[in-house]
Amino acid sequence: MRKISKKIKLIFLICFLTIVGIAFYCNDKEIDDIFPFLDKGVGHWEKTSKMVVPRDTTTSAILLSDGNVLISGGYGNKQYQETAEIYYPKENVFRATGALNHKRAGHSSFLLKDGKVVILGGMSTNKERYTNDVEMYIPEESKFVITDTLPERFEYSVLLDNGYIVSQRAIYNSITKDYKRIDINYARISANLINVDDSVYVTKGMVQKNYPYGKLNNIIKPYSGSSFIYTNKVEKFDFNDNSYNIVGESIIPKVAAGQIRLPNNKILIVGGRVYKKSGSGSDNGVLDYNIYKHNIMPLYKSDFKKTYWWWKDCDQSLEIYDTNSNISKIIGQKLKYAFGNHSNTDLILLQNRYVFVANGIGRRAELIDTQTWINYPVKKMPKPILTSSIPIKIDENTILFIGTHIYKNLPYGYIFRLDNIKE
Repeated sequence: MRKISKKIKLIFLICFLTIVGIAFYCNDKEIDDIFPFLDKGVGHWEKTSKMVVPRDTTTSAILLSDGNVLISGGYGNKQYQETAEIYYPKENVFRATGALNHKRAGHSSFLLKDGKVVILGGMSTNKERYTNDVEMYIPEESKFVITDTLPERFEYSVLLDNGYIVSQRAIYNSITKDYKRIDINYARISANLINVDDSVYVTKGMVQKNYPYGKLNNIIKPYSGSSFIYTNKVEKFDFNDNSYNIVGESIIPKVAAGQIRLPNNKILIVGGRVYKKSGSGSDNGVLDYNIYKHNIMPLYKSDFKKTYWWWKDCDQSLEIYDTNSNISKIIGQKLKYAFGNHSNTDLILLQNRYVFVANGIGRRAELIDTQTWINYPVKKMPKPILTSSIPIKIDENTILFIGTHIYKNLPYGYIFRLDNIKE
């Protein structure tokens, strides 16, 4: 009996230590981290072939007319790049193409109607650090040529169907070389512009008092102890008088919110950061750690415990701005997985219905059904997870991701494919 009793105690001790070990191991994990087959997220992931040069999110990538993806510049191999490559989805392969005329990062690429790509803005390695040169990529010749030099920096812009590229302070046509200064009422930092029915809207952003441009910047009343405000004034660019006009207000003043045009020409506004740090229990949609803690990457989760305050600025609201009535409303569905800062490129419309929201600082991405406003978790990206990435829409079911894992550029990317969703 004593021998049996010792065996029972030994078995009990082993079981206890196993449970403690599993609990310790799982402290910073979800169950589908340990058993991936239990992941109930939608879609699936595939790994791409090796890139020519691993690049970070200062790279610019754009879908070409032939369905391939042009990837240019950025930071990779411990230096800024003038190199470029093309991803061929049908072959799942990257191949080098002609090089930029100088190193460039954080630039914009726009596909023109004739299939050429205009590239402008961004940083360079000259003493000014920024470049005003305009380059054109010619697919038939696989080369980049400098076509123009602008009088000043041209950033945070959108391309319209009439060929004009519009920013907050200028309009430019890369074919006619027409360049005009324009006036926005409130010049904004961390604001995304969006094209809706060939008009340019700006809905959020940080406005600084006495900023170098902006007709009304000198009349703002900053928060106590600050020189800026977060604004919800909506401005629309009017080609008739070449200026921005204030047309309405969105609900929540904030910065770094992603926007996407829906099929009904309404603007869906996602994520971003608010000014006041209110934390759990607030009624304005900011991050509640008790709800979202399982969806925060381990890298950030440890930091969260030490410096909780900056997480409380993350806004979770889904907002719709109607460009016909100029009225905005909160849909009421808060994001559960993807949160924090977003750019417009983080939001991709699939099947003319589902908005894919890249993971931001979350553990996984999210899919929003714009007909039912149901949020679906996306199946987790395989490890190593891209902590920051550039998503490029390939077709109505497919997105290419390239980017970085913590502080290291991965030599390959991931492909997300949307499967049928069971409602």
